[in-house]
Amino acid sequence: MLGANADPADCANVAGGVERDVTDLLNKSRPEDRVLLIGKDGGIKSREPGLNLEGIFRRIDAMPMRRQEMRQ
Repeated sequence: MLGANADPADCANVAGGVERDVTDLLNKSRPEDRVLLIGKDGGIKSREPGLNLEGIFRRIDAMPMRRQEMRQ
């Protein structure tokens, strides 16, 4: 998943739980889903057929943690 020049420690981290979690999420996604917005809790927050950055940022800005960050 990481480039050829990646730090071996990073590879170990990715090869562990994160890679497995992402693979599980992708296996649960629908075939027409091309973009998944995954929250910090690991849940799928949005499924989109294409990349719409404005829509993604709008959805992120509406999330409770992001709203709290913006108030600080």
